[in-house]
Amino acid sequence: MLKKIFFSIFLFFLAVPLWADAHVKWFVNENLIEPKSYLNENAALYKAAWLFIALAIISFGILLEKYLPKAKKDTLYKLNAKKPYVFSLLQIIIGAFFVLASYNGFLFSNNLNNFGIFTNLLLIVQALIGILFVLGAFARPASFVLFFLWAIVFLLNPIGAAEALWVLGVSLFFLIVGRQMFAFSNPKTFFNKIFLTYEKYSIPILRIFLGVDLIILGFTEKLLRPELALAFLKDHPWNFMQNIFGVWWYSDYLFVISAGFVEALLGLVFVLGIVTRINAMVTATIFFIPLFIMGPKELIGHIPHFAIVATLLIFGSGSKFKLIKQHKNSK
Repeated sequence: MLKKIFFSIFLFFLAVPLWADAHVKWFVNENLIEPKSYLNENAALYKAAWLFIALAIISFGILLEKYLPKAKKDTLYKLNAKKPYVFSLLQIIIGAFFVLASYNGFLFSNNLNNFGIFTNLLLIVQALIGILFVLGAFARPASFVLFFLWAIVFLLNPIGAAEALWVLGVSLFFLIVGRQMFAFSNPKTFFNKIFLTYEKYSIPILRIFLGVDLIILGFTEKLLRPELALAFLKDHPWNFMQNIFGVWWYSDYLFVISAGFVEALLGLVFVLGIVTRINAMVTATIFFIPLFIMGPKELIGHIPHFAIVATLLIFGSGSKFKLIKQHKNSK
């Protein structure tokens, strides 16, 4: 237990630079960005230091995953009994987000709001999917349509769709689990039995797609295009390493690099399936804090992430697609 608490605190303070904002494109006018204003920074040294920190954290996470006690069988049984309720609530929350997103004129993410003549049609489809998710009507067909909606967005805006990869994960997740509780219409068909045989893959799919999403965001908005986050920091002076703690040498560029590495590191931990609940706690904290500063726009945009992270916090990594396999004799 003490090791878990120590690791949580350790990751928390390493993750603090990510508070610069998880999606700077929502708040930055890309036409006003000053390119390459950071060329005098020692980028190689910063990146080497963070690679070393990331390697150390991953190694420590692997050790914890191997040697910390596993959940007992009765605990796992009680958790599994809650899955129909939690999965259904997750679908309702995601559905409500899709309706809100369409009402506010964007697809999946605030920066995906202009697809020319297709914009209104895509927004209507997203809203209909959201309504079906909320009602629990035809959940699997709606998930199937969501899969193709994401694919269409990918064809129109590959980078934007890649940054919303959680949508693809959610579509596959609900295609497998369907809607088990609070359903307006849930016909018993032979598809239920077919898909539910793959339920053991549902949580791992959700975890991996969220993880890859975070990795992509860490690179596209910070590590590969630091000028985006630097422009954000000009209007929102969140570099507390300088402003609060007085670390004068911790430049805005280093702050941005730190944020990018932390975001990518959180994603990698999810992908590897190690210390998933601890990682979920840290991720939830990071997403939660900007809400007090950025307001409703930040809240609406992060609703799906909150819901997915909460699901992983409850059920952990799942038994599939993880770096460290559970011992068969674990209780």
